[in-house]
Amino acid sequence: SEIAGQLGARKAERLAALRAQGRPVRFIVPYPPGGATDPVARIVAARMPERLGQTVVVENISGAGGTIGSERVARAAPDGTTIGLGTNASHSIAPNLHNLSFDTVTGLSPISLLCELVSVLIVNPDDPARGVSDLVERARRGGSITFGSAGNGSSNQLGGTLLAVQTGVQMQHVPYRGSGPAIADVMAGRITFMFEVASSVLPHIESGRLRALATTGATRHRLLPDTPTMVETLPGFVLPGWFALFGPPGLQPEIHARLTTAVRGVVDDPETADRIRQMGLDPLSSTPEELRARVLRDRTFYAPIVQASGVQQD
Repeated sequence: SEIAGQLGARKAERLAALRAQGRPVRFIVPYPPGGATDPVARIVAARMPERLGQTVVVENISGAGGTIGSERVARAAPDGTTIGLGTNASHSIAPNLHNLSFDTVTGLSPISLLCELVSVLIVNPDDPARGVSDLVERARRGGSITFGSAGNGSSNQLGGTLLAVQTGVQMQHVPYRGSGPAIADVMAGRITFMFEVASSVLPHIESGRLRALATTGATRHRLLPDTPTMVETLPGFVLPGWFALFGPPGLQPEIHARLTTAVRGVVDDPETADRIRQMGLDPLSSTPEELRARVLRDRTFYAPIVQASGVQQD
Protein backbone atom coordinates (compact mmCIF):
# COMPACT_ATOMS: atom_id res chain seq x y z
CA SER A 1 0.00 0.00 0.00
CA GLU A 2 0.95 3.66 -0.26
CA ILE A 3 1.32 4.00 3.54
CA ALA A 4 3.51 0.92 3.72
CA GLY A 5 5.65 2.32 0.94
CA GLN A 6 6.08 5.62 2.77
CA LEU A 7 7.04 3.83 5.98
CA GLY A 8 9.54 1.73 4.07
CA ALA A 9 11.07 4.81 2.50
CA ARG A 10 11.41 6.52 5.88
CA LYS A 11 13.04 3.42 7.34
CA ALA A 12 15.51 3.34 4.46
CA GLU A 13 16.30 7.03 5.01
CA ARG A 14 16.98 6.44 8.70
CA LEU A 15 19.26 3.50 7.94
CA ALA A 16 21.14 5.61 5.40
CA ALA A 17 21.45 8.38 7.97
CA LEU A 18 22.86 5.98 10.56
CA ARG A 19 25.43 4.71 8.07
CA ALA A 20 26.36 8.28 7.13
CA GLN A 21 27.02 9.15 10.78
CA GLY A 22 30.08 6.93 10.70
CA ARG A 23 31.61 8.76 7.72
CA PRO A 24 33.63 12.00 7.74
CA VAL A 25 31.79 15.26 7.14
CA ARG A 26 33.01 17.24 4.14
CA PHE A 27 33.01 20.97 5.00
CA ILE A 28 33.21 22.93 1.73
CA VAL A 29 34.59 26.48 1.79
CA PRO A 30 33.74 28.13 -1.56
CA TYR A 31 36.70 30.50 -1.39
CA PRO A 32 40.49 30.00 -1.49
CA PRO A 33 42.66 30.20 1.63
CA GLY A 34 43.88 33.66 2.51
CA GLY A 35 40.63 35.47 3.28
CA ALA A 36 38.52 35.47 6.41
CA THR A 37 36.23 32.60 5.39
CA ASP A 38 38.88 29.87 5.55
CA PRO A 39 40.08 30.45 9.14
CA VAL A 40 36.51 30.82 10.42
CA ALA A 41 35.56 27.52 8.78
CA ARG A 42 38.58 25.78 10.27
CA ILE A 43 37.93 27.18 13.74
CA VAL A 44 34.36 25.85 13.63
CA ALA A 45 35.30 22.55 11.94
CA ALA A 46 37.92 21.80 14.58
CA ARG A 47 35.30 21.87 17.33
CA MET A 48 32.49 20.04 15.53
CA PRO A 49 33.78 16.43 15.94
CA GLU A 50 33.38 16.54 19.71
CA ARG A 51 29.71 17.39 19.25
CA LEU A 52 28.94 15.30 16.17
CA GLY A 53 31.13 12.28 16.83
CA GLN A 54 32.39 12.51 13.23
CA THR A 55 35.58 13.74 11.64
CA VAL A 56 35.12 17.06 9.79
CA VAL A 57 37.37 17.77 6.81
CA VAL A 58 37.60 21.28 5.32
CA GLU A 59 37.90 21.47 1.54
CA ASN A 60 38.37 24.69 -0.45
CA ILE A 61 36.45 24.70 -3.74
CA SER A 62 36.66 28.26 -5.02
CA GLY A 63 35.50 30.09 -8.11
CA ALA A 64 32.68 32.23 -9.52
CA GLY A 65 32.24 34.32 -6.40
CA GLY A 66 31.71 31.34 -4.14
CA THR A 67 28.97 29.76 -6.23
CA ILE A 68 30.94 26.73 -7.52
CA GLY A 69 31.54 25.35 -4.05
CA SER A 70 28.01 26.19 -2.99
CA GLU A 71 26.66 24.33 -5.99
CA ARG A 72 28.55 21.22 -4.81
CA VAL A 73 26.69 21.47 -1.51
CA ALA A 74 23.36 21.94 -3.30
CA ARG A 75 23.95 18.75 -5.31
CA ALA A 76 25.20 16.59 -2.43
CA ALA A 77 23.26 13.76 -0.84
CA PRO A 78 21.07 14.97 2.06
CA ASP A 79 22.72 12.61 4.53
CA GLY A 80 24.71 15.12 6.57
CA THR A 81 28.13 14.22 5.15
CA THR A 82 28.43 17.42 3.08
CA ILE A 83 27.99 20.93 4.44
CA GLY A 84 29.27 24.25 3.22
CA LEU A 85 30.07 27.77 4.28
CA GLY A 86 28.13 30.56 2.61
CA THR A 87 28.35 34.34 2.78
CA ASN A 88 26.18 37.31 1.95
CA ALA A 89 28.23 37.58 -1.27
CA SER A 90 27.68 34.00 -2.42
CA HIS A 91 24.09 33.63 -1.23
CA SER A 92 22.54 37.12 -1.39
CA ILE A 93 24.57 39.07 -3.95
CA ALA A 94 25.39 36.30 -6.44
CA PRO A 95 21.72 35.43 -7.21
CA ASN A 96 21.30 39.00 -8.46
CA LEU A 97 24.28 38.56 -10.79
CA HIS A 98 24.24 34.99 -12.06
CA ASN A 99 21.69 32.49 -13.31
CA LEU A 100 22.55 29.88 -10.70
CA SER A 101 21.67 26.21 -11.01
CA PHE A 102 20.22 26.31 -7.49
CA ASP A 103 18.19 28.75 -5.42
CA THR A 104 20.07 30.06 -2.40
CA VAL A 105 16.86 30.26 -0.37
CA THR A 106 15.01 27.06 -1.33
CA GLY A 107 17.83 25.01 -2.89
CA LEU A 108 19.85 24.62 0.31
CA SER A 109 19.14 23.70 3.92
CA PRO A 110 20.15 26.61 6.18
CA ILE A 111 21.84 25.40 9.35
CA SER A 112 23.09 28.41 11.35
CA LEU A 113 24.83 31.74 11.10
CA LEU A 114 28.47 31.67 12.17
CA CYS A 115 29.33 35.36 12.44
CA GLU A 116 28.57 38.87 11.28
CA LEU A 117 31.11 41.29 9.85
CA VAL A 118 31.47 44.89 8.83
CA SER A 119 33.59 46.55 6.19
CA VAL A 120 35.87 49.55 6.48
CA LEU A 121 36.22 52.40 4.01
CA ILE A 122 40.01 52.66 3.67
CA VAL A 123 42.24 55.27 2.04
CA ASN A 124 45.94 55.89 1.69
CA PRO A 125 47.26 57.52 4.89
CA ASP A 126 48.41 60.56 2.88
CA ASP A 127 44.97 61.17 1.36
CA PRO A 128 43.69 64.60 2.44
CA ALA A 129 40.20 63.27 3.24
CA ARG A 130 39.46 63.10 6.93
CA GLY A 131 35.93 61.80 6.53
CA VAL A 132 33.48 60.42 4.00
CA SER A 133 32.07 63.90 3.38
CA ASP A 134 35.54 65.05 2.23
CA LEU A 135 35.58 62.37 -0.48
CA VAL A 136 32.09 63.29 -1.59
CA GLU A 137 32.88 67.02 -1.74
CA ARG A 138 36.04 66.33 -3.76
CA ALA A 139 33.97 64.37 -6.27
CA ARG A 140 31.36 67.14 -6.43
CA ARG A 141 34.09 69.64 -7.27
CA GLY A 142 35.12 67.45 -10.20
CA GLY A 143 37.97 65.64 -8.52
CA SER A 144 38.87 62.14 -9.65
CA ILE A 145 37.60 59.57 -7.15
CA THR A 146 38.29 55.89 -7.81
CA PHE A 147 37.37 52.86 -5.75
CA GLY A 148 38.70 49.34 -5.96
CA SER A 149 37.05 45.96 -5.61
CA ALA A 150 37.71 42.24 -5.79
CA GLY A 151 35.92 42.20 -9.15
CA ASN A 152 32.64 43.05 -10.84
CA GLY A 153 29.69 42.20 -8.63
CA SER A 154 31.76 41.88 -5.46
CA SER A 155 30.59 43.31 -2.16
CA ASN A 156 33.45 45.85 -2.39
CA GLN A 157 32.05 47.18 -5.66
CA LEU A 158 28.53 47.36 -4.31
CA GLY A 159 29.74 49.37 -1.32
CA GLY A 160 31.29 51.96 -3.63
CA THR A 161 28.23 51.92 -5.85
CA LEU A 162 25.92 52.52 -2.89
CA LEU A 163 28.07 55.47 -1.81
CA ALA A 164 27.90 57.01 -5.30
CA VAL A 165 24.15 56.43 -5.58
CA GLN A 166 23.32 57.85 -2.15
CA THR A 167 25.44 60.97 -2.67
CA GLY A 168 24.73 61.48 -6.37
CA VAL A 169 28.40 61.90 -7.31
CA GLN A 170 30.55 60.24 -9.97
CA MET A 171 33.08 57.67 -8.77
CA GLN A 172 35.04 55.35 -11.03
CA HIS A 173 35.06 51.65 -10.22
CA VAL A 174 38.37 49.82 -10.72
CA PRO A 175 37.93 46.02 -10.56
CA TYR A 176 40.79 43.73 -9.55
CA ARG A 177 41.24 39.98 -9.44
CA GLY A 178 40.79 39.71 -5.70
CA SER A 179 40.89 42.07 -2.74
CA GLY A 180 44.64 41.73 -2.16
CA PRO A 181 45.79 43.67 -5.27
CA ALA A 182 43.14 46.32 -4.68
CA ILE A 183 44.23 46.85 -1.08
CA ALA A 184 47.83 47.13 -2.26
CA ASP A 185 46.86 49.86 -4.72
CA VAL A 186 45.03 51.81 -2.01
CA MET A 187 48.22 51.62 0.06
CA ALA A 188 50.23 52.86 -2.91
CA GLY A 189 47.78 55.68 -3.63
CA ARG A 190 46.91 54.40 -7.11
CA ILE A 191 43.19 54.34 -6.27
CA THR A 192 41.33 56.55 -3.82
CA PHE A 193 39.44 54.17 -1.58
CA MET A 194 37.95 50.75 -1.07
CA PHE A 195 35.44 49.01 1.17
CA GLU A 196 37.00 45.88 2.67
CA VAL A 197 36.17 43.43 5.45
CA ALA A 198 37.59 44.77 8.71
CA SER A 199 39.44 41.57 9.57
CA SER A 200 41.46 41.82 6.34
CA VAL A 201 42.66 45.40 6.81
CA LEU A 202 42.93 45.90 10.57
CA PRO A 203 46.67 45.00 10.64
CA HIS A 204 47.36 47.56 7.89
CA ILE A 205 45.35 50.21 9.72
CA GLU A 206 47.22 49.50 12.95
CA SER A 207 50.58 49.71 11.16
CA GLY A 208 49.67 53.03 9.54
CA ARG A 209 49.77 51.75 5.97
CA LEU A 210 46.04 52.45 5.60
CA ARG A 211 43.65 54.90 7.22
CA ALA A 212 40.05 54.08 8.11
CA LEU A 213 37.46 56.73 7.29
CA ALA A 214 34.30 54.85 8.27
CA THR A 215 32.82 51.44 9.03
CA THR A 216 29.63 49.97 7.59
CA GLY A 217 27.97 48.60 10.73
CA ALA A 218 25.00 50.10 12.51
CA THR A 219 27.28 51.00 15.45
CA ARG A 220 31.00 51.70 15.77
CA HIS A 221 33.31 48.71 15.53
CA ARG A 222 34.71 47.61 18.87
CA LEU A 223 38.28 47.47 17.44
CA LEU A 224 37.96 50.88 15.75
CA PRO A 225 36.05 52.91 18.35
CA ASP A 226 37.37 56.25 17.05
CA THR A 227 36.27 55.55 13.48
CA PRO A 228 32.75 56.80 12.71
CA THR A 229 30.15 54.68 10.98
CA MET A 230 28.88 55.47 7.50
CA VAL A 231 25.48 56.04 9.13
CA GLU A 232 26.87 59.04 11.00
CA THR A 233 27.38 60.76 7.62
CA LEU A 234 24.82 58.99 5.44
CA PRO A 235 21.74 57.76 7.34
CA GLY A 236 20.71 54.27 6.27
CA PHE A 237 24.14 53.31 4.88
CA VAL A 238 24.59 49.88 6.45
CA LEU A 239 26.13 47.01 4.48
CA PRO A 240 25.15 43.62 5.93
CA GLY A 241 27.82 40.94 6.04
CA TRP A 242 27.81 37.41 7.44
CA PHE A 243 29.18 33.87 7.19
CA ALA A 244 26.85 30.91 7.69
CA LEU A 245 26.59 27.15 7.30
CA PHE A 246 24.33 25.35 4.85
CA GLY A 247 23.54 21.76 3.89
CA PRO A 248 22.01 20.15 0.82
CA PRO A 249 18.28 20.55 0.22
CA GLY A 250 16.05 17.94 1.79
CA LEU A 251 18.18 17.22 4.84
CA GLN A 252 16.38 14.69 6.99
CA PRO A 253 14.92 16.40 10.08
CA GLU A 254 17.00 14.38 12.55
CA ILE A 255 20.24 15.17 10.69
CA HIS A 256 19.29 18.82 10.23
CA ALA A 257 18.56 19.21 13.94
CA ARG A 258 21.78 17.43 14.94
CA LEU A 259 23.91 19.66 12.69
CA THR A 260 22.20 22.83 13.89
CA THR A 261 22.64 21.88 17.54
CA ALA A 262 26.30 21.04 16.99
CA VAL A 263 27.14 24.20 15.06
CA ARG A 264 25.29 26.52 17.42
CA GLY A 265 27.02 24.86 20.35
CA VAL A 266 30.41 25.49 18.76
CA VAL A 267 29.72 29.12 17.83
CA ASP A 268 28.24 29.90 21.26
CA ASP A 269 31.19 28.30 23.07
CA PRO A 270 33.20 31.10 24.76
CA GLU A 271 36.56 29.84 23.49
CA THR A 272 35.40 29.62 19.87
CA ALA A 273 33.59 32.95 20.10
CA ASP A 274 36.72 34.62 21.44
CA ARG A 275 38.85 33.30 18.55
CA ILE A 276 36.34 34.65 16.05
CA ARG A 277 36.26 38.02 17.80
CA GLN A 278 40.06 38.24 17.65
CA MET A 279 39.70 38.20 13.85
CA GLY A 280 37.55 41.34 14.02
CA LEU A 281 34.35 39.39 13.40
CA ASP A 282 31.28 39.01 15.61
CA PRO A 283 30.25 35.41 16.43
CA LEU A 284 26.53 34.83 16.03
CA SER A 285 24.52 31.63 15.79
CA SER A 286 20.91 31.37 14.60
CA THR A 287 18.06 29.02 13.93
CA PRO A 288 17.67 27.67 10.37
CA GLU A 289 14.56 29.82 9.99
CA GLU A 290 16.41 32.98 11.01
CA LEU A 291 19.20 32.23 8.54
CA ARG A 292 16.78 31.58 5.67
CA ALA A 293 15.06 34.92 6.37
CA ARG A 294 18.45 36.67 6.47
CA VAL A 295 19.45 35.31 3.05
CA LEU A 296 16.17 36.41 1.50
CA ARG A 297 16.16 39.85 3.14
CA ASP A 298 19.71 40.61 2.02
CA ARG A 299 19.08 39.26 -1.48
CA THR A 300 16.27 41.81 -1.77
CA PHE A 301 18.45 44.54 -0.26
CA TYR A 302 21.26 44.05 -2.79
CA ALA A 303 19.05 43.79 -5.89
CA PRO A 304 18.73 47.56 -6.61
CA ILE A 305 22.43 48.15 -5.78
CA VAL A 306 23.46 45.48 -8.29
CA GLN A 307 21.20 47.12 -10.87
CA ALA A 308 22.73 50.54 -10.17
CA SER A 309 26.25 49.10 -10.51
CA GLY A 310 25.62 48.33 -14.18
CA VAL A 311 26.95 44.78 -13.90
CA GLN A 312 25.10 42.59 -16.38
CA GLN A 313 23.54 39.38 -15.09
CA ASP A 314 24.86 36.23 -16.75
